Amino acid sequence: MNSRQTVEMSALLCLKSGPAIESCPAICEAALSEYWIATRCRLNEWGRRLRALGDSQTNAGAASAERTTSGEETNDPLTTLAEEIVATQLLTRAVAAVTHAYDTRHGRPNAGPIGRNALEGHNEALSRLRAIVFAEWRADSPQSRHLTSLGSSIDHWSDALLAYVGPADVVRRFAIDPDRLTEFAYDARAHGENAAHGAEKLMLLSIRAALQSASRPPIDAELNRRIAGAALGLLGAEAFDGLGLPRSPWMARLERSADETIAMVDRLFSEEAGSSRSVPLPDSRWRV
Repeated sequence: MNSRQTVEMSALLCLKSGPAIESCPAICEAALSEYWIATRCRLNEWGRRLRALGDSQTNAGAASAERTTSGEETNDPLTTLAEEIVATQLLTRAVAAVTHAYDTRHGRPNAGPIGRNALEGHNEALSRLRAIVFAEWRADSPQSRHLTSLGSSIDHWSDALLAYVGPADVVRRFAIDPDRLTEFAYDARAHGENAAHGAEKLMLLSIRAALQSASRPPIDAELNRRIAGAALGLLGAEAFDGLGLPRSPWMARLERSADETIAMVDRLFSEEAGSSRSVPLPDSRWRV
C-alpha cells in the first residue's frame, strides 16, 4: 500500500466514522493493539532511515547539492521517505481524532491516549525529516517543491476530513488550522441523503486527483496495509455491512432511530402497566 492509497483509506475512515462512533458499543481492542504495534514498527523503521540519512549528510554534501540543483534524481531514498512520512500523517491524525472523539462521546478514556501517542511519534519524525530536507535540498529544487505541494494538500484535506469525525470543538485540537476545520464543519453536517452521498463521493475523487504525484514505492507496503486495516477496524464489525463495506451513515441513523423508538414504546408500556397496578380499586358501592 503506497502513500496515496493510505490517504484514501484515511478519507474513508473520517467520512464513515461519525455515525459509527455514535453507535459503536466499544473500540475493537484487537484492532487498537494491531494499530499500535504496526505504527511503532513503522516509526522505528523511519527512525533508522532518518539516522542513516543524517549520518550521510556530511559525506555527500557536494554531490547532494549538485543532485538537488539538477533535479535528475527524484527517486532517491530521501524523496521516498519524505513522501511517505508527509502523506501518511493524515491517517495518523485521523485515528487520533477518531479515538479521542469516541472516548469523549462514551466517557471511556482508553483509546485516545494511544492515538495521540502515535501522532506525537509521527510529528517527531516529521521534525527530524524537515531538518534533513533543509540541509539536503535547495528551496527551489524539484524535490522541495514537490514536498511543499504535497504537504499543503495533506494539511488542507486533513482539516476537511476531520470535520466529519465529530463536533468541531472535540476534534479541533488535531487540526492543522482549527479555523479552517470550523469552516468545513458546516459542509460535514448532513443536508439530505443524496447531498451527503454526493459530497463524500466528490471529496474522494478530489483527494485522488490532488495526490496523483504521491506514487513512489512505499518503504514497507505490508506495514502500511496493517496500519490502515487496523484503523478501519477500530469501530468493530458494526461499522461494516454484510459485504464488508462501510455502512451507510443514513442507514445507521435509521437503525438507531428505530431502536430508540422501540425502547421508548417499551418504556411507555412499562410505565403504564406500573401506574395501573398502583391505582386503588374503587369502593364496593361504586362497583357494577
